[in-house]
Amino acid sequence: MEEKNVQSLYKKLEGYSKEDFYPFHMPGHKRIPLFDCSYSIDITEIHGFDDLHHPEGILKEKMEEAAKFYGADRSFYLINGSTSGILSAISAVTKIGDEILIARNCHKSVFHAVFLRKLKPYYVYPKILEGTWINGGICPMDIEKELKLHSNIKAVVIVSPTYEGIVSDVKTIAEISHKYGVPLIVDEAHGAHFVYGTQFPKSALECGADLVVQSLHKTLPSMTQTGILHKKGSLVSVDQLKFYLQIYQTSSPSYVLMASIDSCLIWMEENAETCMQDYERKLKGIYRELAQLKNIWHLSSRCIGKSEIWDFDCSKLVFGSQLESWSGERIMNLLREKYHLEMEMSTPNYVIAMTSVMDSEEGINRLINALKELDKVMDVDRKKEKTSKIRYNKVGDKWKLSDKIEGEMGKKSYLQVSAEYWNFKHQTVLCPYEASLKEKELVHLEKASGRICAESSYIYPPGIPFFMPGERLEEKDIERVLYYQAHGFQIRGGSQEKKNYIYVIK
Repeated sequence: MEEKNVQSLYKKLEGYSKEDFYPFHMPGHKRIPLFDCSYSIDITEIHGFDDLHHPEGILKEKMEEAAKFYGADRSFYLINGSTSGILSAISAVTKIGDEILIARNCHKSVFHAVFLRKLKPYYVYPKILEGTWINGGICPMDIEKELKLHSNIKAVVIVSPTYEGIVSDVKTIAEISHKYGVPLIVDEAHGAHFVYGTQFPKSALECGADLVVQSLHKTLPSMTQTGILHKKGSLVSVDQLKFYLQIYQTSSPSYVLMASIDSCLIWMEENAETCMQDYERKLKGIYRELAQLKNIWHLSSRCIGKSEIWDFDCSKLVFGSQLESWSGERIMNLLREKYHLEMEMSTPNYVIAMTSVMDSEEGINRLINALKELDKVMDVDRKKEKTSKIRYNKVGDKWKLSDKIEGEMGKKSYLQVSAEYWNFKHQTVLCPYEASLKEKELVHLEKASGRICAESSYIYPPGIPFFMPGERLEEKDIERVLYYQAHGFQIRGGSQEKKNYIYVIK
């Protein structure tokens, strides 16, 4: 038998940590340890250290302190990530087979809860920020329209902020939800830092949401998988919430992760005033430099008031090229390979760099200098291009894909297309759970249009499904999958057996 020479994961991580790659991605601690996370403190529920699922001692006190600081009635540690908080929140406010209203740009964990609880989902769609592929905010009037139309809806779920830092009018959405006696759940995974700085939007909890899920590890100095779930108001049963937290979180919670949560919150409370002032100064400096670039556009607070955008989280650096030949993926790859700067994610049109209070001056300067160099290269390329970037093509009153470059299927190109072309309501034939019970078959994407989908499909990050089981596929769905593949993105969630094939209801 041939011996495999595979490096251990630990050794690979250890080697990477010694290189000069700078992280503009989560976790928010940016690999700067606030405490010793060694084997020496990795214990189980022994005497004197309490039990996360039945807290009576130190863990109870720590979660009460967190609730007091954040302004919640109750707060719960999450050591299985925000995913466990989302699953618990939705399960706590619904019964099997209930109806629920969901923002279509929610994380896949929301849709997993829909599947597990056999829920019937209704959707509201974010507006698209004009001239970009970026989802704007959720319109409160769309929420009210659906609540009026479907009186049996048991909960409203939205994501705010989004991956790109877009914040919806949570206060008005909460007021509308409560008007109909329905709790509002907000996936605020990317907004755990809001409460610490006046330069950031108000937290969903402060705006009246009933359940708010935050990932501490995304934007604060805490370890991966750590989060917190806040409850406020009387519309949600604490007992139901605790019951489902026991189901969706491990029965052997990591004390290392819980110590990380506590250390993070203590450190932030003690240092927030000073470090947030310094962080604000750094962010202002970044945006001043971004504004000087000729060929790289960036998202900023100027988007507020457009496309239902209520506020913007300036900690997210969202930028892309104005040139046709410079995709988001190309920029991200160059930043990684040439400058050793690792971004959080890219799309065909833009890149997202995540900053946090732990970012160093050196790291920020490296990013700015790299973007300045790329901007100069783009300047040369601009002179070679006859026209500036054509972001999408319009045929009549519909946005269509470009067909200028040879692609894999039908020799079709997938250059640029307006996001509005794909921001459409799908016909829901079956709820996701019902679809899972049906017999399915594997078909080529070219033959999938008009069929009922039997699986979800998405790119990760951000993990927002293109379509869901039980929905009727349209030609635009097929084109979207091919478009992302043509730009080098791996499609997740679809058939892993054969590329360009998908499971549909037989």
